[in-house]
Amino acid sequence: MKQGKSKIDTYSVQSATDMASRIGNDSLKSAINWLNDTKKKERLEKCECKTCFYIRGKMGGQAITDRPCGICEEEQTYGSTCTDMMCLPCGKKNELCVHCGADIRLRPRRTYK
Repeated sequence: MKQGKSKIDTYSVQSATDMASRIGNDSLKSAINWLNDTKKKERLEKCECKTCFYIRGKMGGQAITDRPCGICEEEQTYGSTCTDMMCLPCGKKNELCVHCGADIRLRPRRTYK
């Protein structure tokens, strides 16, 4: 594979610098929110761990996607290919992140309920 030459000029350097700066600042804000759990009530209502709520991007393809809950196996329908591992009721009952399956409070566990 061969890629073409990138155009490097004053505008491209300014644009790349601005983008890199914004990404860094956004990452820092996300990390601070993760540490302080600034939206804990909202996060727990959505039944997500701090990492999924504050750090991980939830990007998926544009396709209606069906996936069974990893616990009760009830079919769930999502508006994209970015799906959750389990349904909200199972996540709340087991205190697990619906998106990734981690403990909702990131506590170490040997088993789940």
